[in-house]
Amino acid sequence: MKNYSLAIISVLLLLLSNCSLVDKEETTPSVAEGYLNLEEISINLNNKTVVLPPEMINITYKSKKENGQFSSEFTKEGYDLSEIPFSPGSYKVIIQRSDNKTPLPGVPLTILLEKEFEIEDQETLTLNINEEITIDDKLMSVSITDNLFSKFENLKVTFKSKSGEYIIDKENNQVDNTFFVEEEAYVVECQADINGKTKYLTKVILADVDSLFRDSIVIDDVLGGSSPFSDSNTTLSLLTYFRLVSGFESDKNGQVYFSANKKEGAQHVSEIEIYRFHIPYNRLSSSLSVAPKDFTNYDSLSTLIIEDSDFSMLPENLTQLEYLRLFNSNFNTLPKNVTNLKSAIIVWNSFDSNDRDDIQDFLTSNKNLEFCQINENSLKSYPDLSLCTKLKHIVLNGIDHNNSQVLPEWVSKLSNLESLTYRKGVDTSIPESIKNLQKLQQLTFENCKLTNIPEWIEELPQLQEINFTSNQIDGEIPTKLFNCDQLKKIYLTRNALTGNISPDFSKLKNLTHLYLNENNLTGDIPSDISQLNNLEYLHLQFNDLNTDNIPQEILNMNLIEFKY
Repeated sequence: MKNYSLAIISVLLLLLSNCSLVDKEETTPSVAEGYLNLEEISINLNNKTVVLPPEMINITYKSKKENGQFSSEFTKEGYDLSEIPFSPGSYKVIIQRSDNKTPLPGVPLTILLEKEFEIEDQETLTLNINEEITIDDKLMSVSITDNLFSKFENLKVTFKSKSGEYIIDKENNQVDNTFFVEEEAYVVECQADINGKTKYLTKVILADVDSLFRDSIVIDDVLGGSSPFSDSNTTLSLLTYFRLVSGFESDKNGQVYFSANKKEGAQHVSEIEIYRFHIPYNRLSSSLSVAPKDFTNYDSLSTLIIEDSDFSMLPENLTQLEYLRLFNSNFNTLPKNVTNLKSAIIVWNSFDSNDRDDIQDFLTSNKNLEFCQINENSLKSYPDLSLCTKLKHIVLNGIDHNNSQVLPEWVSKLSNLESLTYRKGVDTSIPESIKNLQKLQQLTFENCKLTNIPEWIEELPQLQEINFTSNQIDGEIPTKLFNCDQLKKIYLTRNALTGNISPDFSKLKNLTHLYLNENNLTGDIPSDISQLNNLEYLHLQFNDLNTDNIPQEILNMNLIEFKY
């Protein structure tokens, strides 16, 4: 809701003699002149007076010509006009903020006031401006009682926006520090000296521009715990889990806390999350582009998840990190001395082709890496992970926006690989070397250019799932596929398969999912499929099948989904 406020601007103008302001287009008149010295501008808002610092305002002066138009303007920052000559005549003064909306208690983000006035010959003028203005800015209140400064040594509370910050201390605290805001996220950081060390506690505020209420943060509540600056809440030397996700809807008073929780009986802080948080697609204030000062020691951190944020840097000291997920953020560098990763997910960040070797060095230095996913990072080619011999699961997806990528040869050297997911390649066939992966249980080639299912697929003895969705596979399904008796899931959606559905599908006794939809299959649906006692999902729609006479045995199956 718009906050309408009456601002009374008191401007004291003292006119001294011996100078003149002259229109550059006119001849200097032979009249007595004077100097204009502006002493102070203050705002009286809600019964509270705020003096505008000189460095925060611009004042523009215009002289009035005979045609009634104002021209010959000049602008000065601040109050000092002692060297500007004025001639008698009509003028207009315009007062605006000159800075980039740096937060200051009680000062609107936008100030624009205009007032006309006359200067007579040899006159000393005192000008008072009393204007009713409309303030559209949202209000944010940061309340701090004076006794809190006695409780914590050298306490400072910093209100941060994208444009700057304002530090509240014992000397300038107004008890209720009201800021005008317009952004989505603000940071309030509490700093105090505890046992000779400077410690921090950070809180993020989400400004809901549609809220009907004035947002407020009471620092006494934030620091109300028995030991708000304790190690478990600040340096986090025992931190093992850190999650920053902007996927949670906030309410009208939505707020975000950086805080740690120690589970009962645990020796380490086991979980730290940011919750009730929704700022889509990197719209977070730049003040949150690096981890808060709370998190200064990551010696024990084992899990780090950062999604949909402006974070661009990671701390270096992540020696115990085992799980790393960087999703849709601004990262283009990776930390050093990370050697214990078991899982790494790097998706939709700011890496480009020049970063390929850095990512390769980062990942291959983690000899225990078991899971790796690299998506949509514009790398041109995948980093070589053949040295990651313990890899069990790998996901490679869409790194080349020119659509020219193929499955790298080194994948077939990962003898411990159990699942291979590969998407958006131009491969027309699956390399035969993949049959060397004898532990492979899941094989996905999705949205590629495959034209066939390889005959050698039966040579993968542990294969349980194939996903060849959205390819160009044509002809009949090869009979070799029915020798893969461990198969549980088959996805062949959106291809160009022809012919009948083979009764030999009934040989795959472990099958739970069969997706043959969106092909060119014809004929009857074989009743033999009813012999698949474990089948739960059967999708046959968008083919040329005879669906007028579906075998009753199939209709009687206890399927979760049957589409035809």
